[in-house]
Amino acid sequence: METPEVEVDSEYPGTATQRLNAAVCRAKSLAPEQLDGEWGQVRRWLLWAAGLRDLSTANRDQGYTGHCFNDAVHCDATTMVAAVSHNTHDGQIRGIEVGSQLGPSIHIASLRELGPGGSWCTCINGSHTEPPTDVAHVQFRSRIAWKLVWSATSDYTSFVLVDDAGKLLNYGTPSMNLPSLRERRTNYKMVQGSKYVVAADQCCSRQSLEITLSRDEVTHPLAGVLEAGILEAEVLEHSNDNRSDSLKLSRTSRDLVRTISREIARLDVDVEFVRGLPTLG
Repeated sequence: METPEVEVDSEYPGTATQRLNAAVCRAKSLAPEQLDGEWGQVRRWLLWAAGLRDLSTANRDQGYTGHCFNDAVHCDATTMVAAVSHNTHDGQIRGIEVGSQLGPSIHIASLRELGPGGSWCTCINGSHTEPPTDVAHVQFRSRIAWKLVWSATSDYTSFVLVDDAGKLLNYGTPSMNLPSLRERRTNYKMVQGSKYVVAADQCCSRQSLEITLSRDEVTHPLAGVLEAGILEAEVLEHSNDNRSDSLKLSRTSRDLVRTISREIARLDVDVEFVRGLPTLG
């Protein structure tokens, strides 16, 4: 029996690519009710999306995940191959303890169904540089599946999930028992000025958001993004330019977005139906 070929990331060979892709898909799939509810439950969904178990009562060296996505720094969903999961910090990352060993906890806390390797909520220290010099990229030589960033434009009441390139995957506005305002504000400041903060500044602003949807490139993830309620919107205008369809959206109507996502999926990205949609007052 042949061993399945494993995709290797040449730039970041510590990346568990199958797990990364699964974690990205899970993040995209989270629905509004899963990201806009009580924070404790929202965080459990975030753990699930990252490929981590909810082990909030475990010992610190036995897979404890109560801190994951629950403070300013432990907000990178990182998926690494088993060979690097026991790498220790050698002092390259500011603010991280030298000799930090996460291997045993990664093994205990990782959900196996996402694929080979493991997951962890690594520290975002150093994410503001290009290339990033955070725990994922330096200690584990791994890309991140996604990063949680609290949005300053929403007064730190909303967060975004962005991928390794800073592309928006999803966002939520949870309620009750949030991490302290100080933690949320610090989280934003730690990535301020980087590619990871762009979506937080754009997506959660109270201003309208213009999204360009290419007919050639839009596939299932688009429908998933809209279905998840990332853009609560009304359609304000539609134009066609060089095989691109621009929808200018403002955050007002989940139901309309869900209708659009279903239609996009059903019509194979034939968005001519948008022309007939009424403009909401």
